[in-house]
Amino acid sequence: RGITSLDRMSNLKNLPKFLAWFLSEGHIYKNCIGISQSLKSPHNETIVKVIKDCQFNYVRKISKQNEINYNIFHKPLTMWLAKHCYSSQNKNAITKKIPQYVKDSSINTIRIFLNEFIKGDGFIHKGENNYCTSSNIMADDILELIYKTGKYGGKRIKSLKGSIGNIQGRKIIRTSNHYRVWENKNSNFTIYPKDISESTDNVYDIKINSPTRLFMTR
Repeated sequence: RGITSLDRMSNLKNLPKFLAWFLSEGHIYKNCIGISQSLKSPHNETIVKVIKDCQFNYVRKISKQNEINYNIFHKPLTMWLAKHCYSSQNKNAITKKIPQYVKDSSINTIRIFLNEFIKGDGFIHKGENNYCTSSNIMADDILELIYKTGKYGGKRIKSLKGSIGNIQGRKIIRTSNHYRVWENKNSNFTIYPKDISESTDNVYDIKINSPTRLFMTR
């Protein structure tokens, strides 16, 4: 379902890791896919390994801001990412979304994706996973993935649009809200009930048209 064209473009076994790095730290421009990372980042070797494991060729360039740009010139892959990883014609961080391919994957694959995403745009605080994004849609997507693995989490605004941030010593004015999705660290706290009891009450059909039985209300 839409993923078959990738069979000839990559090693699918490692694709979830690549998608995690693209969605957290990547961008597209014409036929080029770029993943940026600080020169001092401990994850540069990881990014290179992920790209190589997917059998993609890349060009490494260092910017004046001491950032490493891993550029992949791959037209079919760029077209696939443009179609499945953005919610509008504007291809930027605000419109990013997680492709259905990841959402329909096994719990193990989803876990691999989340564990890689947090390295690019997230952190762990007191054992609690926190995933960061400026895309409202992708924040909801990440929360959906957390639920699909059986864990519980939530979403909140970390920084408001118009607030001042700091990136490697450079002050920036945020052009959108910045969201934080958290995942409860207690392994015993899940969305699956341990005790089930029957009761008589009204049942409402909310008419969810979805390929899965999972839905969220907020």
